[in-house]
Amino acid sequence: MTFSELKVALDGCSRCRTRSEKRLLGGGKNEKNILFVFYEPVLLDSEAALMSVGEKRLLLDFLSLFDLRESDVYETTLVKCAVRNSTSECEESCIQYLRWQFKLNRPKTVMCFGENVARRLIDPSFELEKMHGKAFPKGGTLFFGTYTLTDALRKEEIKGRLLHDFMSAFSSELEVKFE
Repeated sequence: MTFSELKVALDGCSRCRTRSEKRLLGGGKNEKNILFVFYEPVLLDSEAALMSVGEKRLLLDFLSLFDLRESDVYETTLVKCAVRNSTSECEESCIQYLRWQFKLNRPKTVMCFGENVARRLIDPSFELEKMHGKAFPKGGTLFFGTYTLTDALRKEEIKGRLLHDFMSAFSSELEVKFE
């Protein structure tokens, strides 16, 4: 399957009861074999987006600390429909699309943003407060669970933890720039 074929499959999806017209596959060039997985798309001005403007700004700031650009990363979501209050049914229905994205990208590093994503991709018993920023090797890929960008924007202490998690994930391969 190619990304184009995956997009066509997602556009015609009827796996769950949600069946939102606002579906988002994600994207990016993935030049560094890095996959960022967020929980679900957000609705901005009636359009689906991976994240809010503030979240995007924070993510770009963090990436720049590690000499990374947005094009170095493939960004996607666990739940593909932009709906309010996604359910476990939505997660179960969408996981196959994420598996295909994983196969097409073959990432070396996966950042799971939020406990729900980490529980689905790393370990069902994942506890964010105890396990964030730690590497979980699976099939030649390092998985990291971390906080959501939304939480980091709301609480300065979470922002610091999120930065620490980025350091855990990327400082072994890349030199961090502190200015």
